[in-house]
Amino acid sequence: MKKYFYLFIFFFGAVSGKAQIVNNQFENWTNVGAYDSLNFWSTDAYLSPTAAQKETSSPQSGSTSLKLVTTSYTIGLPLALPGAASTGGFILAGTSLDLAQGGQPDNVRHASLKGYYKYAPIAGAQGSIEVVLYKRNGSNRDTIASGIMPLTSAVSSYTLFNVPLVYKSAGDPDSSVVYFQSSTRAIPDVFTNTATIGSALYVDSVFFDGVQAVDELPANLVSVKAYPNPASDFLTIESKWKTQVKVSVSVLDVNGKLVQSTPLQDNKQRIDISSLSNGNYFYQLNDEKGAKLYSGKFSVSH
Repeated sequence: MKKYFYLFIFFFGAVSGKAQIVNNQFENWTNVGAYDSLNFWSTDAYLSPTAAQKETSSPQSGSTSLKLVTTSYTIGLPLALPGAASTGGFILAGTSLDLAQGGQPDNVRHASLKGYYKYAPIAGAQGSIEVVLYKRNGSNRDTIASGIMPLTSAVSSYTLFNVPLVYKSAGDPDSSVVYFQSSTRAIPDVFTNTATIGSALYVDSVFFDGVQAVDELPANLVSVKAYPNPASDFLTIESKWKTQVKVSVSVLDVNGKLVQSTPLQDNKQRIDISSLSNGNYFYQLNDEKGAKLYSGKFSVSH
């Protein structure tokens, strides 16, 4: 039975921790009466006890995993409440989601978020695994890097996931937020929501892997930008050089495989990426001998 999640707000405060994810194997819970509360994480179990559950029947490791289930919640009318968990906090209201609430202290430029998951969607539901690195900027927070893995297909046994972080800034973060959701989180209106009661996401053994180094600009390169990010059909490479050089740009997938290469004819050039599949990619500036001058990341979303 389909129910609708619409114009509902929930907010959670910050949690403390170190650079690696706190309670990352979901072993530590506290019973608060009506439900078990996941220590150091924010969940929506207080709204519906079955939305975020302690799963003990078949964890990937240890004695417990996290189970998130889209449940029915009534506030005036029945709503579909996606099971959600975050190391920080979040505000979900109708079509918008703000992850920039709280988080755990973290100053590491992580390369990716990894862990194990199973997913049982119902009637086309779509969940997500997300990660964001932030840096405080006065009263605001700048996004240093982010990554998202949409979940659309059923996965019946625990499978390793890998969410590469796409960097938007060369600075170091000061906090991170990891977020899981069992079904659609952003909807256009109450009549087209695809969140379906019963969709379930299981997660266990979550960890950050690798470190993303900050590429230093070569002496002849003043600046370089790649936008938009994410890109759809075209990626613009804008660069400034102290002296004119012959440069090409290579696009590589997350495994380092070259997928296309294009000479840069101008300091501001559009590159056709319409043939690339959705996902994360690297771009690399090379000199005329093929030596790498600079590299960065971007994502494709058609």
